[in-house]
This record gives sequence, C-alpha cells and structure tokens, in this order.
Amino acid sequence: MFMLAVGVCWGWLGDRNLALASIFAWGPGGAAAALVGKRYGKNKIGKKRKKSLEGRLAMLGLSWVSVFAVLSWNDNFSPEQALLVSALTATVTTATELATSNGLDTFFCPAAAMLILCPAHFLFQ
Repeated sequence: MFMLAVGVCWGWLGDRNLALASIFAWGPGGAAAALVGKRYGKNKIGKKRKKSLEGRLAMLGLSWVSVFAVLSWNDNFSPEQALLVSALTATVTTATELATSNGLDTFFCPAAAMLILCPAHFLFQ
C-alpha cells in the first residue's frame, strides 16, 4: 500500500506530502488506538466488539493532528483548508479502521485517506 500511495501521490500528482499524509492518517493513529484501547478501552464497539470507543477517539485525534501537520507544510493548502481536509481524512480513516479486521487496515486506511486527499489536492490547487 505504501508504494501505491507514493506512486499515486508523489509520482502522479507530484506531491510527496500527500503520500506522507495518507500514511500518517493511519500509522500514528492506529498505534494510538491500539495502545489507548488496550489500556483504557472500556466501551467496546464494532462488529466483533473487539475495538473500543476510547481507542477510536485516540486514533481520530492523533490522525487529525498528524495529517494537519503534514498538510500545513504543503503550499497547496491554506491553514483553514488543511484543518478541514485533515478532519475529514481522520474521520474517514478512523471509520475505515473500525470496519476492517485481520490486519486489512494496513491497506484500506491509507487508501481511504487517499480518497479524501487526492480530490482535495485538485480542489485546492
């Protein structure tokens, strides 16, 4: 998946920050979800009730901050646009992570982030 993100975002669109943002939407947020969910996760949610609300909120927050940090360095987005796009990207990525299981989030979360970030690149260019 990472090669696809780099190929599409950096190779085709010419914006390496979009590749970074799509990976950062999942990586740090997914790690935070696992750590917070295992330690503090009391309210189980999802299909199999193995994931927690607390973990999802940690993912949402850290994904939002991570994507916003990357997009803030990108000249294509104003601060307001970066805030909006990062919020939408984090929300979609968190929902995707909740819906996947068996390690498939490694593929689908960055792909979901790209589905938001690539059109935003064209919209705000």
